[in-house]
Amino acid sequence: MTDQQEQSERQKRIAARQENLRSRTPPARTVQVEPTKDDYRKFLKHPTGGGFPASGAATWPDDNFTHRRVKDGSVKKVEQQPQPHATHRRAPVHAE
Repeated sequence: MTDQQEQSERQKRIAARQENLRSRTPPARTVQVEPTKDDYRKFLKHPTGGGFPASGAATWPDDNFTHRRVKDGSVKKVEQQPQPHATHRRAPVHAE
């Protein structure tokens, strides 16, 4: 075997492990927030979620930083519109 083939197999195993981990890890919860004052819009930024747009709400991770900002009153949560759930239908059972 050449180094190129070993690297290829190694990369395949790494990719398979990463995909396995991705499939088992739940997506991070997020929340829509908007600043209580326009001054906060310019200066307040989430460490990983970023800042606010020129108008409207921003999507931030639902973490301790966001909870602290809501508690101290610098941001408020925006109620999101409920998303319609996909309807899952069971396959018909065929009696024999």
